[in-house]
Amino acid sequence: SSTTARSRVSPRTRGSTFIGFSRARCPPLLGVKIGEQARVQGRLCEQFNASAADWIVAHHPRVVVLGGRWSYYDDTDVEAGLRAAIVRIAPSVDRIIVFGPSPEMPDLVPRCMELGVRCNVTRAQVEATNRDAFAMLARLDQMPKVEVVDVLPFLCSDANCPGIRGGVPLYSDAFHPSGRAARAFAVSAFGPGPTTAP
Repeated sequence: SSTTARSRVSPRTRGSTFIGFSRARCPPLLGVKIGEQARVQGRLCEQFNASAADWIVAHHPRVVVLGGRWSYYDDTDVEAGLRAAIVRIAPSVDRIIVFGPSPEMPDLVPRCMELGVRCNVTRAQVEATNRDAFAMLARLDQMPKVEVVDVLPFLCSDANCPGIRGGVPLYSDAFHPSGRAARAFAVSAFGPGPTTAP
């Protein structure tokens, strides 16, 4: 789970600065108790999120990107926590992008590649598993400055969500998109990034 702050809104702008805040099993929520963690780790997650929000408020990045396994935290009020995070940072930014749920493979994709077996889930399974998360994000999408981005059209066909496409792994484990897939998605969704050519 992570929060990313970007200093300039255009991905084509040379010199754009990206700052990432990431902590394992720590969704970007404020004001709620984080479940699915040991008590101490939950408190550390809450403190981490508060510090990330304080940084955003102090430094005014133009774009903030939020992502998490929204359907994973059964005993956490994810909607209240995400809404509180958005309300906290919105006055300090121009745009808040929230990534929707991504598929979760039945096994580690690198292991599937090593064994030469298919790793995939049906799109219907993904949509059923994340039904509540999609509904929650649709509500939050109505908030000022918020743009919810659905990643399923990139990661899935109408029927299937593969872990490997054209011999290229789409995930680094069972659910985190690989670096190559993330870059390809960014280009498809937002256009080519800044160049390094003089």
